[in-house]
Amino acid sequence: MPEETENYIRIPVADCKITATIDISKKEGIKALYCGIDKKVATYLFAKDEGWTMEKAKQWVKEHKKKSADDSNIEYRYLPKAELRVQDDTGKKKIIGHAAMFNSLSEELWGFRERIMPGAFKRTLAEGADVRALINHNPSLILGRNKAGTLDLKEDERGLFCTIDPPDTTAGKDIIESINRRDIDGMSIGFLSVDEKWIKEGGANVRELMDVDLVDISIVTYPAYTATKVMTRSMPQMARELSGIFMRTEKGLELDADDRSIIDKAIIRLQNLKRGATPNLDERLQKLDILKK
Repeated sequence: MPEETENYIRIPVADCKITATIDISKKEGIKALYCGIDKKVATYLFAKDEGWTMEKAKQWVKEHKKKSADDSNIEYRYLPKAELRVQDDTGKKKIIGHAAMFNSLSEELWGFRERIMPGAFKRTLAEGADVRALINHNPSLILGRNKAGTLDLKEDERGLFCTIDPPDTTAGKDIIESINRRDIDGMSIGFLSVDEKWIKEGGANVRELMDVDLVDISIVTYPAYTATKVMTRSMPQMARELSGIFMRTEKGLELDADDRSIIDKAIIRLQNLKRGATPNLDERLQKLDILKK
């Protein structure tokens, strides 16, 4: 929990093994206790002699999380048949459609399925999240931005509805043509989960997203529903299954017989690889043994 010492305001943000103290901003008097193995900050330190108070420090951390969210934590969800269409009511072509749908159960992910709940985007939109509309999640191909007035986002009864005012560029013209031809009809969102609920439904684990930080929306060429920057469709099957097991156990869900079987097979495989002195292999094996208990 946040605490105040004689010299610093301490705001913990992660539970990990601290290996160093680093300077975030000497000018502002901000340091951090850093976890070198996990490559993330455990606690931010704000120098009181630089005018930091508990309230100011908490606000800085809140804003900093939004601005510098680790890309590896960003998740992507694909919506096929997003009802994308080009609107040309006033002579200015705009792209409209749903980037996400509420109460729609996803395909099988990593040992669970998922649905986005009504209201999941309400807070992030109300707080003025700086969201871009992209092509294939490529930050170099920007179609609109809500803070620039070229992207409008709102929740309706069905999901997250978007209106994009694309630029008069080659990329903008091409995407309009592709939508009109129906070559492209899917959308995707990039987000960070803030609040979620796990339930059992028909014997299966279901993750309900209650509140998210919206990072971007994107018109996409290929489905990427199950993709994230750390868990991609190109990963070996076992790696994807283990990723799902770690994710679910972090949320306090119990392992079933299939999970334990996957872990047993992974341990045997990693033990065979150990002869090659793979870096951090002992740590990976230890984590898998802990999971089994």
